[in-house]
Amino acid sequence: MPKPINPFVYGGPVDNQKFIGRNNEIGRIFDQLKSHALGSVAIIGERRIGKTSLLHYVSAPDVIKEWNLNQEKSFFIFQDCGEISPFTITRFWQVVIKNLYYVIKRKATYSHLAGQVEGLLGKSEITSEDIKYLLYDFHEAGRLIILMLDEFEWCVRTDIKNENTTRNLLAGLRALINNVPRVFSTIIATRSPLDEVCRDVRFMGSPFYNNFVFVHLHPFSQKEAELLLKQMLADTNLTFTQTEKEIIYGLAGTHPLLLQVAAALVFDYKVSGAAQAQDFVDIRMQFHDLVRHQFEDYWKWSQPKMRQVLVYLACCKNAEAIELLEAWTNERETLKQRGLIVKQGDTYRLFSPTFKEWLINNFYRLDVSEWIKMQDILDENEVNITTSDSPTVFISYSHKDEAEKEALLVQLGVLQYGTGLIDLWCDDRIGGGEDWEKEISESMKRARIAILLISANFLTSRFILNNEMPKLLQRQKSEGLKIIPLIAKHCAWRNIEWLAKMNVRPKNGNPVWRENGIYADEELATIAEEVARIMKGADR
Repeated sequence: MPKPINPFVYGGPVDNQKFIGRNNEIGRIFDQLKSHALGSVAIIGERRIGKTSLLHYVSAPDVIKEWNLNQEKSFFIFQDCGEISPFTITRFWQVVIKNLYYVIKRKATYSHLAGQVEGLLGKSEITSEDIKYLLYDFHEAGRLIILMLDEFEWCVRTDIKNENTTRNLLAGLRALINNVPRVFSTIIATRSPLDEVCRDVRFMGSPFYNNFVFVHLHPFSQKEAELLLKQMLADTNLTFTQTEKEIIYGLAGTHPLLLQVAAALVFDYKVSGAAQAQDFVDIRMQFHDLVRHQFEDYWKWSQPKMRQVLVYLACCKNAEAIELLEAWTNERETLKQRGLIVKQGDTYRLFSPTFKEWLINNFYRLDVSEWIKMQDILDENEVNITTSDSPTVFISYSHKDEAEKEALLVQLGVLQYGTGLIDLWCDDRIGGGEDWEKEISESMKRARIAILLISANFLTSRFILNNEMPKLLQRQKSEGLKIIPLIAKHCAWRNIEWLAKMNVRPKNGNPVWRENGIYADEELATIAEEVARIMKGADR
């Protein structure tokens, strides 16, 4: 029997037949389109939150009919603004009108309107005034135009060369929206709220964004997330077990894109015959690889104050985060609108557990200029997330155990970013072009604790055995360096003389990633607690 095709999609907009949820947002859009004033809507949401999918969905014939809008009389025009080049007012209207022309041509009864539109396409220059007269023809025919502009930021350019063009384009659009009789509406999709997108445009009259109802897209509710998994699996004759769902939500939270990615990975493991999506570590690694760019994008678009709140929440400094969120109301509302934080009772949490891990693992990899900005804010609030004066904890591992190393860094990261007790060091911190052997050697010299991630990969690594271990064992003997051997996976470690003499973790030498890793978090948290006790004892 052939294996079922993976139904989960994360490379582009969702097919209308698979679209789920967003009922409140859809209702607000159609409320505007059906009102006597024919209102306009600004959809706001993070990258890959589903803005494009929503635009396509509301223009689908069956959806238009479901919401009691006259399909025959309503012409929906979709345009990705990133495709409009060169950026001129004439080029903007040429692209829009060409789309309108093809929509009309599909409705044979409106040939006279097609002729009017075709006449505009023959002009060398098109202005909003030309469009206004076209709207009178549409009014006489009893027809509406709903112009959907995706990636609208491309049309708001405030550099010296383009600012005047932008201002005139927006003024023209605003005049068309307000034109009586009302036959023209726009649905605009942007990443940031429209007032922020247009902040640097020097309007001569009322701002362009005054005419819009704002609709924010957030991560799904739990009910919507469950519906997504159920609906996508409907044609496969498969269902996810509760354990598999917990894996998916543990990776993705309820973010639409991340849910599709996590579910696609778990689905592949399920149909391959692995029990309960076996080898969670592999799934986790693949998930991080696939969504890393998304998390980097969230960070890039966050202001320094927002970043501080995100780091506090990642490091479980909830009291400090809440204090800042209460003081920084603008940042709080922006993070909520972007869907990066979720209110839970009297506190807040990050929207995704893996975003939390990414923040902890990648904070020290930030660009130096960004680190300085962040550190300035931390200093102002007398908070020290990490400092070069903190005792170094050196991580020795095989690159073949990258996933296990990352899981260890997450738990130890609480001590680095949450308390400043330690300064974590592994070879990830070596920059391009640097002398990596020298960097490793120097870090071993200043280490207070060395954690060895023991596996067969570790015990067969020539570099570790010939370069790292002799130096670490010498420092243990001469300077009392604390070495913590952590048995990661099953291997013949008891046959290694120097290792067999040590007090390994976990107790009795049971590997951390035994039984498909179900005890990994517990064991790694225990190691973090031990490191904290050692450091606090050393400080007294």
